[in-house]
Amino acid sequence: MFGEDRQKPAVGAITFSVVCAVTLAALYNNALWRVFFENVSFTGPGDYAFSLFAFLALSCWIGLFLLLASVKYVTRPFAIVVFIIAALVSYFASEYGVIINKSMIRNALQTDVREATELLNFKLVWYLALYALIPVVLMLMVRIRYRPFGRELLRRLIAIAVTLVLLLGSLGLFYKEFTFLFRQHTVMRSLINPVYPISSLIKVLRKRPRADQPVRKIALDAKRRTDPPGSKPLLLVVVVGETARADHFSINGYARQTNPLLEKEPIFSFANTVSCGTSTAESLPCMFSHLSRKDYSPARARGFENLLDVSVRTGIRTFWLDNNSGCKGVCKRIASKDTWNLKQPDLCNPEECFDAILWRELAQYLDGQKQPRDTLIVMHQKGSHGPAYYKRVPDRFRKYRPECNSVSLQDCQRQEVINSYDNTILYTDYFLAGLIDRLRKRSPQYRSAMIYMSDHGESLGENGIYLHGLPYFLAPAAQTHIPHIEWYSPGFLRQARITRQCLEAKQSASYSHDNLFHTVLGILNIETRDYQPQLDVLKSCRPT
Repeated sequence: MFGEDRQKPAVGAITFSVVCAVTLAALYNNALWRVFFENVSFTGPGDYAFSLFAFLALSCWIGLFLLLASVKYVTRPFAIVVFIIAALVSYFASEYGVIINKSMIRNALQTDVREATELLNFKLVWYLALYALIPVVLMLMVRIRYRPFGRELLRRLIAIAVTLVLLLGSLGLFYKEFTFLFRQHTVMRSLINPVYPISSLIKVLRKRPRADQPVRKIALDAKRRTDPPGSKPLLLVVVVGETARADHFSINGYARQTNPLLEKEPIFSFANTVSCGTSTAESLPCMFSHLSRKDYSPARARGFENLLDVSVRTGIRTFWLDNNSGCKGVCKRIASKDTWNLKQPDLCNPEECFDAILWRELAQYLDGQKQPRDTLIVMHQKGSHGPAYYKRVPDRFRKYRPECNSVSLQDCQRQEVINSYDNTILYTDYFLAGLIDRLRKRSPQYRSAMIYMSDHGESLGENGIYLHGLPYFLAPAAQTHIPHIEWYSPGFLRQARITRQCLEAKQSASYSHDNLFHTVLGILNIETRDYQPQLDVLKSCRPT
């Protein structure tokens, strides 16, 4: 074994790290170089020199990252892991325009196998073979030579010092150019592969919640106002949409008629609503948190109860129905049920169930109760989850053709991607209108209400960007501008003494996920110091 190893070409540990760094800078940072070359004019020798020193600076930055791990028995395994991560990051950045930051990593860690397999395709396999497998094989074909500990340590310290000098020298020589470029295009620091995604991964793993993490109670003073004698119980359904963008809803002015059924319903569409985040892992807990977006972080929110805990504690029957990949911890302390794998031939395909399965579960839940009482039900849609939009709808909802029937969205014409996506909005229209009809039919037992909000939006190829998950300060409106629809039964409006005219006048105002917590408290007649009336959509329409 050792004899065979000795026959392999030998390379010093520092040389190995330097070669890896230059390779990563040159071949795995396509997204970064695309932004760079789009913003450098190349009108003179200075621009070419700037490009050369930018490559040197990037190589040095990655080199420092690798040299710090250039320790015997660690150098090669670490480099192999780095190249696999870099290949994956490069693929998703090139294919979908996705930035792998903390939010996207949290989303990936909470994604189930079923969702992850939707991203597998021949192009990804080919890409990994070229950018991960071949480099790994080459790394295994060489023998890394280490000198005695003292000499090796000294050489490594010298290499780190030289690399640092070259990095600082490159940045200093073109300080104005680098400063201008990074100020104008702040996205560039998020595109440094693999340093940025690996550092983001480390930060996420360091802050992962412990199983025994204590949860602080909120709204301990919460109590419900007494309804007038003879009032019917309240039934509120909150629908968490998935990946829906407001500008593809015809009720908000989209040219295509994607909401033919909702247009006939007495709904209120609050068209100027924005999300808390650009991924489910970030937005979903934020929607039900008492924290506003400016105060919110996933780690902080995990340390508190949420809206559903308050609901249960005040005596409201509370239930979560999930047709997606889970509630991201929001429903951890309440009754819940997954519906995506229920195997109903008329409501499911072999891989998952369509959102209409939630109607059936709602009926079974309500019919299974001994008597009607105040109830809050949350439905988590599969909605428009990408990139396999074509899997989200039954065949009869494929109105817009031709569709993109691939998860490699860039392999399709952009209009095909839009067609597939719009079909999911058409199906959401069908689902929400059907839900309203079912709530209406329960008017003998309940006064009902429905709130629909998507968790975030979706990019559909604008500027070469697909899917979602960009850092919020960089995200286009397509990823943050969400549909927000509310419906109230006549019995609810009558008892609350709210006029339709008042709510209709509020539809053009600006809202966000911050409004959900306080609007639901108001609907449920829950009084607490944590309630902020200015964030309750209905408050100003209620009589004082």
